[in-house]
Amino acid sequence: MLRSFAPALAWAFVIWLIGGITDVPSVPGGLGLDKLAHFTMFAILGWLFARGWSEAGLRRGALLPIVFVMLLGAADEVRQASLATRSADPADWVADVAGGAVGYASGLRRGRGQRMNEERDE
Repeated sequence: MLRSFAPALAWAFVIWLIGGITDVPSVPGGLGLDKLAHFTMFAILGWLFARGWSEAGLRRGALLPIVFVMLLGAADEVRQASLATRSADPADWVADVAGGAVGYASGLRRGRGQRMNEERDE
C-alpha cells in the first residue's frame, strides 16, 4: 500500500524542500502568480494522493489526504514565517488547500471513470 502513495509522498517532500528555500525570487503581487504556483503544486499533490487512494483500493477515510494537504500547507507557512527572507501568508495556505482539494477530487473522478470502463470491458 505504501507503494501506491510513494509518488504523493515524494511530491510532498519536494514541496517541503521548495518551501524552505530562502532566496526565492520575488513575484509581483498583483499578478497572482504566487497563488497560482501554490495552487498548482498542491493540485498535483492532491491528484497524486487520489491516484494512490484508487490504486490501494481504499474506501474509508477518503478525507485523510485533504487533512494531510491542509497540515502540510500550514506547516510550510509556519516554517516560512520563521525564515528571515520569507513570510507566511494565509492566502497561500488557502491556495494550497484549494489546489489540493481540486486535484484530489479530479483524481478520484478520473479513477472512478477508469474503474467503470474496466468493469464494462470485462
